[in-house]
Amino acid sequence: VLSDVLAACRVEGTVTGRFTLSAPWALASAGVDGAMFRVGRGEPWWLAVDGDPPVRVDPGDLVLLPHGSPHIQMSSPDVDVAPINLAQVLHDTGVADRLHTPLVFASGGGGAVTDLFSGIVLFRETQRNPVLRMLPKMIRIRAADMSVAPCLGPMTEMFVEESLTCRPGWKITAARMADLLFVHMLRAYLLTHSGAGHDWFRGLSDPKIGKALMLIHNDPRAPWTVESLAEAVFMSRS
Repeated sequence: VLSDVLAACRVEGTVTGRFTLSAPWALASAGVDGAMFRVGRGEPWWLAVDGDPPVRVDPGDLVLLPHGSPHIQMSSPDVDVAPINLAQVLHDTGVADRLHTPLVFASGGGGAVTDLFSGIVLFRETQRNPVLRMLPKMIRIRAADMSVAPCLGPMTEMFVEESLTCRPGWKITAARMADLLFVHMLRAYLLTHSGAGHDWFRGLSDPKIGKALMLIHNDPRAPWTVESLAEAVFMSRS
């Protein structure tokens, strides 16, 4: 079922960038119409999504904002500088109108440096897709926890490298890598959160309930009843 639904999450385009930020720094984003990746090198940084308390992000941690929510990124939660509007920074540095190339700029107060790599991923049918609608505002896969998806680290490095070198065919390559990153991050999220909540994802992780969902999904026109589903997966009606 998850494979079928993810087929509707194909990436249609990506916008990539590298921001070299020296402490103290703070950037505010009004959000984007798509999903957003973030991964940093150098110093740790902090991310506050849509009014939530700031969360520390260590180097190598992979962060996904599935809904492109408004957020503030900063060198420290105690940073004594007003957040700069990211769109304004891009405009002032002359890269806002060059979306066919990576967005690259430097900003900050001259202290310890964080290199922040970004990818905005545009999906078709975003609002109608049940997977995207049910994801939380932020998913973070810690570098130390990537054993649940060991390919995430190398794939992220390849995504960053491909996005910045702009070799021939980089656009389609970056889009395909972003597609794979999204699926692997989602799978890692499911593996680490399958027992939490009472939603569709938890149902998929249960062998028998997942099979019942698969039956409905594979044949939605069938006159399914609680009794027929229970019989098909060898469960009681309750």
